[in-house]
Parts: sequence; structure tokens; C-alpha cells
Amino acid sequence: MNDNKTRFLILKYLKKIHDEDPSLGANRAMILQEYQIPDKELGKNMEYLKNAKLIDIEQHLGGNFIANIKDKGIDFLTQMEQNIHDQKMEKVDKGEEGVIPNLITETKYYVDSKLELIDPEILTRLNFIYEDLMAQNHEYGFARVAYDCKDVLLEFLNAVLAEDSEKSTEKLPKDDQTRIKLDYTLKKCVEDETRSLLLSERFNYIISYFNALTEFMQKGGKREMALTLEDAKSCLFYTYFFMRDILKLMNY
Repeated sequence: MNDNKTRFLILKYLKKIHDEDPSLGANRAMILQEYQIPDKELGKNMEYLKNAKLIDIEQHLGGNFIANIKDKGIDFLTQMEQNIHDQKMEKVDKGEEGVIPNLITETKYYVDSKLELIDPEILTRLNFIYEDLMAQNHEYGFARVAYDCKDVLLEFLNAVLAEDSEKSTEKLPKDDQTRIKLDYTLKKCVEDETRSLLLSERFNYIISYFNALTEFMQKGGKREMALTLEDAKSCLFYTYFFMRDILKLMNY
């Protein structure tokens, strides 16, 4: 691991701790456990960040310390993250990434940019789901993904779909309310009946998939299966791709 990546990871972890509670800091053991950075490399790069006035360090006996990220460090981290994003998008534009990673990156970028304008709270929830997946070892975090993806998808559709004023849906389950709005919107926006039917069936499939996961996990009042990382990824992929199709359909 080179120094730039090490410094990025240190700042990212300190920012995470700062967001949880600005009065707290991270010690040597916490950072080593989080990223398995060699102790010698950690010390060298902590000293660099301190001298660059990006972090504050309170030295303790035995080589331990408590470190906090400074405002300048947060700004620097934001710039580093933007540079990483720009480099990835440049590779996408040049076709240097594989077709599947390219498709996923483009879809996430497109949907996120639209959600910023439509409903930032939905984007925030999607980002929380993504962070759960980044943890990769949090079983209960994976289990939440099925619930959250379904809720986010329904919130998104209710935010962008047209309401059929001739039908009262207030007493129907939320899934059915959204399905009626989707069918009504597709009839208005899609001239190709086959394409409209395919989109409607895809929605039915995704909602059924989320419902099935929920039922299996809670059957008999207890969780009988663990949602794996791959299951959770599928939930997020389905959600993003369906959102993309609806946004493009409605010319957002």
C-alpha cells in the first residue's frame, strides 16, 4: 500500500469517527484494526498528516495516541474523494473499464445525480445501504438491505410517478398503491405496450423478491436464514437499475 492510499484511509477513518461524535478521536489500535496498516507505515503517515495540519494528535505513553481530523483535513479528504471519482469517470469515458463495472458505475452516477434534485433523503438512504455493504462482515446490516431497498424503491416511485385521480388507493397496501401508479404512468408515457408490460413485470419481480427475502428471514417470528453479501448486492443492483429505467422513461 503506497503512502497516498494509507493517508486517504487514515483520513477517511478519522472522518467517520468525527461524524459519529466530534469530541471523540481514534487511537493507534483502532486504526490498525480497521485497515491492517503496518505499524511503521502508520507512524510515518500520521506524522505526515500532523505536519500538514490535517489532523491533531495527542501523544500518550508507549507510542499510543489519540488523533482527530481537522477542518482542513476534511476538506483535503473531500478533494481526494473527488479526484478518485473523476479518475474513475475518466476511465469510464475512455472505455478502459470492463463492460459490467462500467455499467454499474454509470448507473449509480446517473441515478445519484437525479436523486439529488428529486429527493436528497432517498439518496442519503441509498448511501447508507451502500456503506452497509462496504462493511462486508455485518450480517444484520445485510439483512436491513432487503427492507431498506424495498422502502427506498417505493418512496422513489411515489415521488416520481403520476397519480390516477380517478382511483382511490388510500386503503390499499403500499405495494399495491405503487403498482397502480406505475401502471397508470406507463400507460401515459410509453406508447410501446410490450415495453410497458416488461417494466411493470420487472417491478412485480423486484417487489416479490424483496418480500420473499423478508418472509424467509422472519418466518415463524424468527430469522431462519442469513442474508449474504451477495443477496444484499442483488437488492441494491435491482433497485438502482429499475430507478434508472424509470428516470430515463420519464425524461428526468
